Amino acid sequence: MLSETAIPSPEEVKHIERNTTAFVNSNRIGKGSLFIAESRLSWLLQDPAADPGQGFELQYPCISLHAVSRDLTSFPFQCLYLMLDAASAKLNAEQETEAASSESAASPSGASNVTGMSGDGDGEVGCEP
Repeated sequence: MLSETAIPSPEEVKHIERNTTAFVNSNRIGKGSLFIAESRLSWLLQDPAADPGQGFELQYPCISLHAVSRDLTSFPFQCLYLMLDAASAKLNAEQETEAASSESAASPSGASNVTGMSGDGDGEVGCEP
């Protein structure tokens, strides 16, 4: 599911959220760092046992919808929720999917940090295609 992923250049990065747990279709991937950049969203695994640079990236055109979710009845953590166009998103190269969409979530270690990931308040950060 994870592949070699490069960190976006510092000029591109609008927000970094460390200690963020990534989920794909409700499956926990691991804890890592989320990079919200001008053209893509990247997540890198923080696991000393894993190969360096393992993670995934999503170009904004493959993100159909993004939102801050605080509804703990829908998902057990506050998170940045992403609905993905499965045909465009390459989260799992080995998986052939028949679904038209896929879901991903990024849950920061601090619940209040989810607001900063979306750009609420300053208008500077967020997933803007």
